[in-house]
Amino acid sequence: MQANTTGYLLQHVAAIVDRHADQVLQERMGIGMAQYRVMLVLRASPGTLQKQVAEALRQTEASISRQVKLLVADGLVTSRVSQANRRQHLTALTPRGLRYIDEADRVIAGIYADALSPLSGRQLNHLDDILNVVHTRLCPEQLMADHIRFG
Repeated sequence: MQANTTGYLLQHVAAIVDRHADQVLQERMGIGMAQYRVMLVLRASPGTLQKQVAEALRQTEASISRQVKLLVADGLVTSRVSQANRRQHLTALTPRGLRYIDEADRVIAGIYADALSPLSGRQLNHLDDILNVVHTRLCPEQLMADHIRFG
């Protein structure tokens, strides 16, 4: 992909912002973007099966399980075996996890505000409209999109 094409720029900007957000979250909160995304899903749907978290984030159950274990160790998430199926785990944010994600939201919002600060209000609205069109095209099922907000 050539530099300065729309596809390249979209991918490159997303990667840079994601890497920066991961670094800042690690430094300030002790969690990374992977854990933050899991927490977003759990805030939107408490008591969710790890399989459903994986589907919502389009990741493997193994990767979600690793993130959940880290979050449980930090006291941000609880995970218990489902009574309906002992191979499944129900996960939810703890009260501390709820407070933590609210603070992480503020950190992320600051990162995005800084990255987008050169844009005017009109440009931001236009960018939002364009991204919503692309998102709807790529994710017609709106995997928890009504509940999950970044920044």
